Amino acid sequence: MSQEVEKQPLKPIEVSLRMKGLTFVIIEDLWPRAHSIGFQCRFNEHFGIVADVVNFQWKREQEIYTQPGNYQDYYEVNQKDDFFYLATELRYYPFRIGTIKNCMPYINLYSKIGKRKLRSQAEYTPNYGDAFNINSTFHDIGASLGIEIGDVIGFDTNIGFCYRWENKSQDLFYGSNVPLQYDVREQHNRFLANIRVSFYWNFMGKFD
Repeated sequence: MSQEVEKQPLKPIEVSLRMKGLTFVIIEDLWPRAHSIGFQCRFNEHFGIVADVVNFQWKREQEIYTQPGNYQDYYEVNQKDDFFYLATELRYYPFRIGTIKNCMPYINLYSKIGKRKLRSQAEYTPNYGDAFNINSTFHDIGASLGIEIGDVIGFDTNIGFCYRWENKSQDLFYGSNVPLQYDVREQHNRFLANIRVSFYWNFMGKFD
């Protein structure tokens, strides 16, 4: 005799608050930092809309030694590369992995619209030909594969590729005794890899 499995009813809509605040060191003197806040609406467990306001920063540090040969007497200067943008996503969840609590893979189409601002302190020395200051606006369009894990409190990450349209002006460094050269590039377009990470609180989720 066959035994019927009772199906759980679909949730017509779920709303999640999304946020993160992360900072860590990759190698000495290189610090990424990411802050974001946003929301997600998921409809009938298969379709989702995401919107996040994001600030992502690369911070690079250099030591300035006040006495030659004395490596204990120094101070630090830095260069900060900030990205401020609005990220939106359209998601499709094809299935749920039943062996893991609320583990839902997805594919998405996404867009980022924002600004980039790179600023170097006066004594910071970039590599030859690198930017000392940057102002730009950009627009990304791309696609990703991702996964959400968790019902009430969860983790969300995806990875993919995008194409970036960017209008950029910058000051280029060609030596300590050479004036900064101002460069305007109206089109600085290219393909980029993309990784996004966030945590969420699902208002419609339930603890078992």
